[in-house]
Amino acid sequence: MKMTTTPSPVSRCSFLGNGAFLGGAFAALLKANEEEVFGAEGAPARILNNGRPDVPYDLVNPENMIYSVCMNCNTGCGIKAKIQDGVLTKIDRSPYNPWALFPHRPMTTTPDDAARVDGALCPKGQAGLQNL
Repeated sequence: MKMTTTPSPVSRCSFLGNGAFLGGAFAALLKANEEEVFGAEGAPARILNNGRPDVPYDLVNPENMIYSVCMNCNTGCGIKAKIQDGVLTKIDRSPYNPWALFPHRPMTTTPDDAARVDGALCPKGQAGLQNL
């Protein structure tokens, strides 16, 4: 019994060529609108230094943070809990923790400077919001 396959209407070469073309066009579009989308100073600075009075970003204020330890596994990572209106809204890894950043921030770093640095936290640590 002989099996025959029908050729695909799209070849692998044309698929890769079209994908490269679309990717390049998308990159050019993003580059053209970069300042409009991200602002002149970039996205992180725009979020942290938001000047809109109707949308305050209180999670960057050191008085809205509690430094603690994640107990969702036996590692005990240092965390930074961000509180807004008395409710825990975000958990990030503490910049003082040597596991969070390389090199980590020294303990002499002021809370104002440490408040603007967020470290990566694993999914178990992020689940602390649901555990609470």
